[in-house]
Amino acid sequence: MNERPILVVDDDTHSRKLVTIILEKAGYKVIAADGGARALDILTAEDAPSLVVCDWMMPEVNGIDVCRAIRQAPAEEYVYFILLTAKTQTKDMVEGIEAGADDYLTKPFDKGELLARVQAGERILNLHKKLLDKKNTIKDFAYALTHDLRTPMLALNMTMQQSIDGLYGELPEAYQGLLKKSIASIRDLLDLTDALLAVAKYDEDVICLEKSDNDLDHVIDDCCSSLEPLILAKKIELRLSDRGKSVMVSADRSELKRLVFNLVANAIRYTPTGGSIVVSWKSVEESACLIVEDSGEGIPESYEANLFKRFHKSEKGRKTIGTGLGLYLCHRIVEEHGGSISYRRSSLGGSAFTVTLPLSR
Repeated sequence: MNERPILVVDDDTHSRKLVTIILEKAGYKVIAADGGARALDILTAEDAPSLVVCDWMMPEVNGIDVCRAIRQAPAEEYVYFILLTAKTQTKDMVEGIEAGADDYLTKPFDKGELLARVQAGERILNLHKKLLDKKNTIKDFAYALTHDLRTPMLALNMTMQQSIDGLYGELPEAYQGLLKKSIASIRDLLDLTDALLAVAKYDEDVICLEKSDNDLDHVIDDCCSSLEPLILAKKIELRLSDRGKSVMVSADRSELKRLVFNLVANAIRYTPTGGSIVVSWKSVEESACLIVEDSGEGIPESYEANLFKRFHKSEKGRKTIGTGLGLYLCHRIVEEHGGSISYRRSSLGGSAFTVTLPLSR
């Protein structure tokens, strides 16, 4: 007996019994439903079947209605849907597939064809389960990695800073310089763990946004102040062209700060020593518009299509090593807030990123 049950849905008693007998003789466990409404009750219950053979033409709730309802409902386990019908025209087949059906079987059908299509569905479901298991393993690994790495790195960072401050006695200047470089590396690793955790939450749709009214001017000022040591170290001229200009946006404050911080930090990373960065913001109709420009080398045209994809990095032009997560995370943050992000060449010679976000109402 096959462990995976199959739901057979048909209002015609003879047709329903025929499909049931064929499947049961082949070793399948069958759950039968005499209409679409009953099928939806079964499919929304706990331990619902993941493979369905459903007739199209039924009164009240037909097969297309059942299929659409399944596809619209949030579910971790995929439901493989085989549409059974006497309709044979191509336009009918297209309508069924567009409604979300995975396969299409016309009446009268051959016993062997029915079993072959069910077996194909089983293979797809088995593959889906394997992929889901791997996805969950990777997700658990990302959470464990970020959690287990963060605490020892913070402790190491604190100990190194205490050494530089003279808590353990005076250190040679050369050794202090080495510790400062190590602290910078640890900060990069901490940023990476934060980015990995944030990406995992966005990809798993477990991010919970707490939106409020935020003054973009204040957020930008806070982020740039935090990045001031990096700006001074590279002797970059940072110009906030709209300082003091209040533009209120509806956003989760921590995620908004992450977005601005990532964009400005990205500009600093790719701007050469002595270069320039301009940050500007304004309101346009019902949106807030934020622009971050730099005088770096810009991004090769061939790379622009992959710019906001996860773990994609430029091989030419931008020579600094990165994780490929920063811009992807910016894209996800903006997307979750109902905004947009785009790239163009800057008048400064480098890159310009434009973000739009909903204004506070």
